[in-house]
Amino acid sequence: MQKGCLISIGVFLILLFGIIWILRDAFEPEYYNVELDQRIGGTLICDVTYNADHHSWSYMIAYKYRDVNDSTHKIGYGSYDGREWKKDEQLIQYGKWLILKTGNYHGSDKIFIGDLEANEWNEFEFSAASIEKDSIWNLENIHSLPGWLPSEAFVNEIKDGKIHVIYEYRVDKINTKVTEKRVIEYEIHEETGAPKMKRISLLP
Repeated sequence: MQKGCLISIGVFLILLFGIIWILRDAFEPEYYNVELDQRIGGTLICDVTYNADHHSWSYMIAYKYRDVNDSTHKIGYGSYDGREWKKDEQLIQYGKWLILKTGNYHGSDKIFIGDLEANEWNEFEFSAASIEKDSIWNLENIHSLPGWLPSEAFVNEIKDGKIHVIYEYRVDKINTKVTEKRVIEYEIHEETGAPKMKRISLLP
């Protein structure tokens, strides 16, 4: 009887430590590298840290660009929190500027705008906070609840120096499904590279 109990306890402990080991391994960060060929030439190098737990997951990505002359330029960090990373980033050329769209913290995007000759990159985020503090937005007197979820701002298109962002926001404190969406257009300044809000339109 005593021997049987010891065997049962031993099996239980083995199973317990096995489960702990599996769970620990499952939630440890994963590190890997992805290289994306660019239509403008060169390669976008993505050094990825992937984290996951019971509730969500995230990709933290360090971007570097290896140009056609084999020179490497550090760009910056992007993050995809609670959404999948599509591994489809493409650098876009606009005048002397290179533009890279990536994820920001939860519910937002950002872009990097860089000048390879100066080897300098700046980042600009598109989020509820950055949108609602803009003077163009405030002039529209739009009713919104920026601190209430859902609240998401994602870059939809970058073309010919224009950036289109779709911003979804709450308009009702009780019903979470009552939201509005607006397309916000930014223009990139040819000299400074900074995007500036130009117009806002309501999506049907």
